[in-house]
Amino acid sequence: MRVQEGVRKTITEFELKATDADTEEESITFTIVQAPRHGNIERTNNGQHYRQTNSFTMDDIYQNRISYNHDGSNSLKDRFTFTVTDGTNVFFMVEEGGKEVLTAAPQMLKIDILPVDDGTPRIVINLGLQWLEYMDNKATNLISKKELLTMDPDTDDGQLVYEVTAEPKHGFLESKLKPGAPITRFTQADINLGLIRYVLHEESMTETMDNFKFLVKDSKPNIVSDNFFHIQWSLISFQHRSYNVSEKAGTVSVTVKRMGNLNQYAIVLCRTEQGTATSTSSVGSRPGQQDYVEYAGQVQFDEREDTKVCTIVIQDDEVFEGVESFQVELSMPVYALLGQLTRASVNINDTEDEPTLQFDKKTYHVNESTGFLQAPIERKGDTSSTVS
Repeated sequence: MRVQEGVRKTITEFELKATDADTEEESITFTIVQAPRHGNIERTNNGQHYRQTNSFTMDDIYQNRISYNHDGSNSLKDRFTFTVTDGTNVFFMVEEGGKEVLTAAPQMLKIDILPVDDGTPRIVINLGLQWLEYMDNKATNLISKKELLTMDPDTDDGQLVYEVTAEPKHGFLESKLKPGAPITRFTQADINLGLIRYVLHEESMTETMDNFKFLVKDSKPNIVSDNFFHIQWSLISFQHRSYNVSEKAGTVSVTVKRMGNLNQYAIVLCRTEQGTATSTSSVGSRPGQQDYVEYAGQVQFDEREDTKVCTIVIQDDEVFEGVESFQVELSMPVYALLGQLTRASVNINDTEDEPTLQFDKKTYHVNESTGFLQAPIERKGDTSSTVS
C-alpha cells in the first residue's frame, strides 16, 4: 500500500481482502497483532470521527470504514501485522508463490510512505467506482470528488492536473463536454463539476473490473505518481435460458444471477412477454383458458446478494393445449449492467389434460350364458371436443 506523508488513506479490498464461502463479511474479523509504528489504523462510522482500532471486519473494509493515518514523520516505510478468523477457525489460507498455504501465523501489510513537502498535492480520497449503468446509451459512471479528490492549499482546483499514465483496458475516460473523445488529462475542477466519466467499450460487456494509472501535479510542478483508480461493476442475467414447468405446478421461479462487484445494491425489471401461451391480460382470452398471470416487477439485490428469483403464477385449466411457452425479460437495470442472458423461455406442459380413451379395467369375466359383454370406455383429460 502506498500512502503520502501525513495523509489518511482508506484501506480498500484492493489492499486487503479475505473471503469465506460460508461466512458473512461481518463475521470475517481481522485482528492487529503488531500496530504500525508511524501511523494508526483507525475506524469511522460516518466518515468524520475516526478512532484507533485493533480489530475490524471485512464488511468494514467494503464500507470504507478503515483507514491508515500517517503521522507526518519522515519515515519511508511502515507496516502492521494481523490475523484473520471467521469466528470459528484460527487457520486461514494465504497465497505464497502462487500456492495456497494454510496458516495461523500473523500476516504483514507493508506500507510505502511517499515523502512530500508542504506544497505537494495530497490525494485525500481515491475510492474508485463501485458501479456502472446505462446513460445516453453507454455503460458509464461519473467520477465525482466522492471517489477522487486531491487537495493543495497553494493550488486552485483548476490547476490540479490528473494525467493518465496507463489507460483503462476495457473502456476510456471522456469529458461530458466532448462525448466519445477519449481523454488522458483532466483537472480536479473538471471532477468537481461532474464532467469526467468512465465509459465501457461495447465489446467488453462481459467484464466486471478495470483500472487506470495516473499522476497528479500542481503548477510548479510537484508530482504524485504511480496511483491506481479502480473501477468495478456487476452484471445481471438469467441463470438458465429455458424452464420447463407443468401446468399444475402453480408457479415457476426464474432465477436471476448477479456477478462482479456485489458491494453495491442493484435493481432490475423482470417482466413476462406473451408467446404461444396467453396471459391474464391477453386480448380475447377467455377465463379458464389463461396460461399464466402477467408479471412485471422489480428485483432488488442487496449488498452481497447474488441470486434472486422472479416468481410467475401458472394457471391450470382442463383444456389440452400441448406445450406452450412465454418469455421472461430483464431490462432497466439500476446500479448494474445487463449480462448476456436477458431473455428466458418458460415452456408449459399439460400432459395431464391430453385426451385419452381406455377401458375401465384390463380383464373382464363374463358367463357364457349372459349373451353379451359390456366393456365401459373411460374418457380422461380434455373433454371440450368430440372424440371417437
